[in-house]
Amino acid sequence: MYRYYNNCANAYRALGDFDNALLYYHKAADIVKNLHPSQKVSSYYYLANTYASIGRTEEADLYYKKLISGRSEYLSPGHPLLSYDFLAYGDFLTKTGTSEEAIKYLESALQIRIKYLGEKHWLTSEAYRFLGRCHMQMNDWE
Repeated sequence: MYRYYNNCANAYRALGDFDNALLYYHKAADIVKNLHPSQKVSSYYYLANTYASIGRTEEADLYYKKLISGRSEYLSPGHPLLSYDFLAYGDFLTKTGTSEEAIKYLESALQIRIKYLGEKHWLTSEAYRFLGRCHMQMNDWE
């Protein structure tokens, strides 16, 4: 049932029907809430992104934090998968004008990617791009 609800939510989101997307994302999250953290964090990601898309920043922030803390329950600090979550949350914080906090997450993502992928990997360059955009928004050109 989880996949059914999640697929319905994805379809509604693609159609721009965010209310129904959220309804189905929440149903999917309810199904996996008592399972292993690895199975519930994807729901938090989709909820955070959808709330961010419709400007409900408090809810988005809550689910980004749940995503990071949920993944941290079963991954070691600095695990490569955390870099995706740090980038997503850092980008959200940049877009909401919380650049100082965003930099912390974006730099963490960058350090993880440098460690595991090296300086010249395209995913590392993506982290540099997000970090650069954040500094640019702050008019920090150094």
